[in-house]
Amino acid sequence: MGTGAGALMPAIRRAAPNAMILGVDRSDGMLRLARQKHLGSLALMDVQNLALAANRFDAAVVAFVLFHVPRPERCLSEVNRVLKPAGTVGTVTWGAERVPMANAVWDEELEAAGARVLELPATDNRACCD
Repeated sequence: MGTGAGALMPAIRRAAPNAMILGVDRSDGMLRLARQKHLGSLALMDVQNLALAANRFDAAVVAFVLFHVPRPERCLSEVNRVLKPAGTVGTVTWGAERVPMANAVWDEELEAAGARVLELPATDNRACCD
């Protein structure tokens, strides 16, 4: 979700070479750039109102999008809806050192929604929750 120009798609393809990958973004211009990478299917839609069937995906990556939508909780609710039971969602935001107050709010909202926020070592630039 929030595919943008497809910067993360090569890494996702390497991690899951046989997976069906669907990149979603609300910007047709970004999807045109992502299409040049030829790494999966792409769809133009709003992450707050996904035109996708429920319980369809094993995993979702929400990359650098939560702070761009007016209702991030709606985005996460939609992602949860399209995930299969016990599916996994990974979120990517700016590092804690850049926006510590925002990260505190995100952690609180994620935990209130039932997510378990995983703390990773400071030397690791990845973050995820399940």
